[in-house]
Amino acid sequence: SVTLSAKGMNLVGQLVHEALVGKGVQAIGGLTFGADPISVATAFYSFSTSSPMDAFSIRKEQKDHGIVKWIEGDIASGTPVAIVDDVATTGGSTIKAIERAREEGLNVVTAVVLVDRQEGGTENIRKSVDDVISIVTRDELLHAYQALGK
Repeated sequence: SVTLSAKGMNLVGQLVHEALVGKGVQAIGGLTFGADPISVATAFYSFSTSSPMDAFSIRKEQKDHGIVKWIEGDIASGTPVAIVDDVATTGGSTIKAIERAREEGLNVVTAVVLVDRQEGGTENIRKSVDDVISIVTRDELLHAYQALGK
């Protein structure tokens, strides 16, 4: 996976962070596992900027022991956050992450998808949060691939 390679992680962290600057976001996270490398890369990159952001992870299933909560990470209720996902097809997992973040009291201000497959996902996500950012679309990836002569 691109997001788990050193080069890809650095690039993704920078691109996602730059897309979020100026939106008031203080933390970034999404459903484990797809969002985790992106959130961590963004938080890591952001530390060297004037707009640091913390990372968090949203469980797919609630813990059945200890403190029962959806979110892992030290993020206070009311914090303005971005929900991130690796791809958007239908948008279902991103919407689930938005709902769970809100259940935990987080202020979801935007959603970011690394790759928009252009199958209606970002439009569906927009029903849950007005601001949805796609880092790259399927068409852009195909165009870049074709430009390489593949």
